[in-house]
Amino acid sequence: MDTKDLPILRVRWQLQFTKCSLKCPYCIAEWTKRPVNFDPERFNRIIDRLLEQPYRLVMRLGVEGEIFLSPHIQDGVIRLSHHPKVDGVSFSTNLMASDDKVKAFLDKADTSKIGIGATIHDTQITDEQKEDFFKRVEMVQKRGVLIYVGYVAKPDRFDYMREYKERLDAIGVPFLPNEYNGAFEHVPYPEAYTAEEREFLKSHFFADHYYRQLVEREVPRGKPCLAGHRYIYLGSDGRILRCGNERHLKWNLTQKVAWRVKEKWAEDMQKKRVKKREMGNILTDDLVLSDKPTLCPHDSCTCGNETQAIYSVGRDYHRTRTLRVIYSKADAAKMEEKYPNLKPLENDSCSLA
Repeated sequence: MDTKDLPILRVRWQLQFTKCSLKCPYCIAEWTKRPVNFDPERFNRIIDRLLEQPYRLVMRLGVEGEIFLSPHIQDGVIRLSHHPKVDGVSFSTNLMASDDKVKAFLDKADTSKIGIGATIHDTQITDEQKEDFFKRVEMVQKRGVLIYVGYVAKPDRFDYMREYKERLDAIGVPFLPNEYNGAFEHVPYPEAYTAEEREFLKSHFFADHYYRQLVEREVPRGKPCLAGHRYIYLGSDGRILRCGNERHLKWNLTQKVAWRVKEKWAEDMQKKRVKKREMGNILTDDLVLSDKPTLCPHDSCTCGNETQAIYSVGRDYHRTRTLRVIYSKADAAKMEEKYPNLKPLENDSCSLA
């Protein structure tokens, strides 16, 4: 069978490589407090198992730290990019690595399949480093990579967002802000965004779907979703879940009562509940997926890499080789002219008419 006839499976794979070249005090990533626990041999075995599956793969590697500090992960991405079953493999980076290091990676990879989310940490780097960042982004874009720049939409950084979007639009690179989660001046966000701020954000989000899910917090419960059907979450140890939300189930009443008696008792209950949601382990078990989309059981979907799995996204948006990047079908011609590395995946059965 021609690989192009295989259905697409989208995979978010979380890797516990927590070493980073920046020490951002605002980093909300839970893994920043964890030690590096990356096993290169297990990493390669999981790649082997994924490539055995009867699917075309679009993968997002959640490195948890900085990929350009790990030759092993870079080699894995390069290997995936050259495999005929892989349509896309993407990852995030602060893009603070040297030009030579980034070019060496791109020289070895099939850049037509690579996606990169480059997050700009402008409060942690010098003005000179910031200019180097934008030059590096343009260099990567010219190599054919579907690169986008991410930024956290803190209420006091909107002027910078406006500037960065203009700079990136001028070189054909999507700007994908994330909502700010947490307290700002003792007020909780994103709930506290004003009507004016929300209008600004709506005009700066790359896809309205992300604005609705991440800022307005639309409830996905009951909506058909590709999770467990044509989308999975992989843990660093190979465990399979429908989506990342399954790791953080809301505590039920029994757990809340148990917590009042003994905290560890409630935590053990939580671990057992999550274990029941697991779909096996890619290293030891067959990958058994639902034969159709399932209804979402969760009240929120606020991971930019996962909310694209909501089934109706395929009706209004093109999905791409970069898991995080979707764009409007209605504006496709205009978007593809403005951002030359944008293009939909071929023969995507999850794209709806």
